[in-house]
Amino acid sequence: MKGKGAVYTIIFITLISAAFAAILAFSNSYFKPFINKNLEERERKEILFVAGVEVQEDNLEEVFNKNIVEENINGRKIHVKIDHDKKPEAYIIQFSGAGLWGTISGYIGVEVGLGRLTGVTFTEHNETPGLGARIDEEWFKRQFSSIEIKKGKSLDYEESGIDTITGATSTSRSVMKLINSVLNDIFTEDGIWQER
Repeated sequence: MKGKGAVYTIIFITLISAAFAAILAFSNSYFKPFINKNLEERERKEILFVAGVEVQEDNLEEVFNKNIVEENINGRKIHVKIDHDKKPEAYIIQFSGAGLWGTISGYIGVEVGLGRLTGVTFTEHNETPGLGARIDEEWFKRQFSSIEIKKGKSLDYEESGIDTITGATSTSRSVMKLINSVLNDIFTEDGIWQER
């Protein structure tokens, strides 16, 4: 009798597990297009933020297509902010690198003349909530727009007049290191905008 009870229990657990697995698989396939659309919209908002373009929820696609084009420069996909005559105004470059607890990813915008930043935003990070995670706050990100940059000179918080995040020294250093890495890449001899 005990043997039969164990068999029924195993069969019952197997059937319940299979039913839940099927429900999860169906949910994943059903909701995946919605999730991907939301991720794409978020990415577009971040790119427009870095480009300095204001956008409303109801006209995101229209504003994005009017102001941003994609270019492939030296094998690298770059978003380019264009003016009403379709002339480039700024380059928006995706970056990714080490933070305190994991990868920090985002976008940095640089004017076509390479003299100023247009903005910085972060799309992914694992920084400490309430401390390093404050890099997502608008006051922090807005500080980077219109910062002057010079070839061969790294940015730092003090000279640039940018406030670091109190209690998040390592994250603040990581952010500046990532920004300088992108800028150094731009200005190298084989940089993607040499003689453009």
